[in-house]
Amino acid sequence: MKDYFSDKQVLQELLNDSMFLKHTQSNTVTLTEEQAEDSEIVITNLPNDIIIIKSDEFRCTRRPSNREISEFKNLKGTEEGQKKSDIANRVFKGNYGENDCADYVLLSPSLKVILFLELKSTKDTKSGAHIINQLKGAQCFVECCKIYATHFIEKARPDFLNDYHQRFIKCLNTNKKYVALDTERRPRTTCTQKKEKLVPDSPDKAQTIRQRNVSFRHIAWIKNS
Repeated sequence: MKDYFSDKQVLQELLNDSMFLKHTQSNTVTLTEEQAEDSEIVITNLPNDIIIIKSDEFRCTRRPSNREISEFKNLKGTEEGQKKSDIANRVFKGNYGENDCADYVLLSPSLKVILFLELKSTKDTKSGAHIINQLKGAQCFVECCKIYATHFIEKARPDFLNDYHQRFIKCLNTNKKYVALDTERRPRTTCTQKKEKLVPDSPDKAQTIRQRNVSFRHIAWIKNS
């Protein structure tokens, strides 16, 4: 029988160390939004084997041509130069949202679940379609990892990450000023009718979270045993 790497080992062999979020507390992590200092969400009850990937660091880039390099040098330090550099270095044009990517991917090999998380510091100020594109981008990132691992890492299982349940989550109101909206801190009311919730197993069915403190098992849709 072939001696395969664990899923964690495969990811560590495949991805740059800077792609992983290191956290000190074993069962709790604070996730932040890079472009918003006050945007954060605390996730508790993490499984011991949790792997957190900063998927927003993923960039589909290409090497610029000599002509472009020369042009960038002439425009160095200018806003126009930065804009041209950013666009020219992309693989995709981005006309359909294919350059978007969600903030984090959380994996638990023991629970066989992958979570895709996008943080928004305020209300859903951008269109819902934009968030869906970001979640799709993170999903594509994981699909890329699967393909690269099976083609380039000899000890990766042929079904690497294929047997995982996927969960998509959009975390809104993560800015500290929205702390009053945290539903875990507010009194709960009893509803006579409960709306059936759909398992958020695709970007268009993403679960909306407006809490700044949430349990991993809740957003992963795992029943407490």
